Amino acid sequence: MSESPHCIRLRGPWSAEPLAQLAGSDTREVLRQRVNMPLVVPTSWGDSFHGRVRFTRGFHAPTGIGAGDRLLLVVEGAGAETTVRLDEGDLGTLKTDQQIAEFDVTNQLSARHQLAIDVDVPLARVQAGEALIAEVRLEIHTADDG
Repeated sequence: MSESPHCIRLRGPWSAEPLAQLAGSDTREVLRQRVNMPLVVPTSWGDSFHGRVRFTRGFHAPTGIGAGDRLLLVVEGAGAETTVRLDEGDLGTLKTDQQIAEFDVTNQLSARHQLAIDVDVPLARVQAGEALIAEVRLEIHTADDG
């Protein structure tokens, strides 16, 4: 019987940067003021900004990764077009209806990483107060997990 993977939740601190603003949104300056304010995932906006936002977070590589172990980066609940990058390299894109994505980053391990998640924030999600990203985590699957 295999055990559950060890999870490291990447809840914060995150920063946010507006990349593109959709027509009809006049609160870009409100969001710009949040760039230096740490965010915690899951997160949602309390204002009406909608458009493309980049969430970034640095993290150290987990220790104790053995030969045959795998490290997955998991992004859940984006609910919008979402692009995931690790250290400037594209990992992939989640489509609007895709609730979870797993990226095997085992071969990309180094001491320090920069994660960037670009989300196309639809106005309806902002107005509903829904989380833009539900969870981001690293999962360590040991060779013994099977």
